[in-house]
Amino acid sequence: MFLHIEHVPSGETLHLRRLSPTEILDPTALTDRWLETEEFSRDLTDGYIPTGCADYRTEIRHTLKPNPPVIWDGLDWFGSV
Repeated sequence: MFLHIEHVPSGETLHLRRLSPTEILDPTALTDRWLETEEFSRDLTDGYIPTGCADYRTEIRHTLKPNPPVIWDGLDWFGSV
């Protein structure tokens, strides 16, 4: 499994790494842990954000192949400085 965090409008990959077999497959927890080292944070939402409608997307992927990626779980989110 792989963790992939991307800036959706630009398609830029911000973070990509292989997950260890002991890591919990929770995109929210993995995103928040990664953001602890960054200069911005994730805005908390009060509801559902449809896929592709946020500024950032975190995906837990089975493979890195982009066509099509096999996604285990995902999180769409907005960031703030």
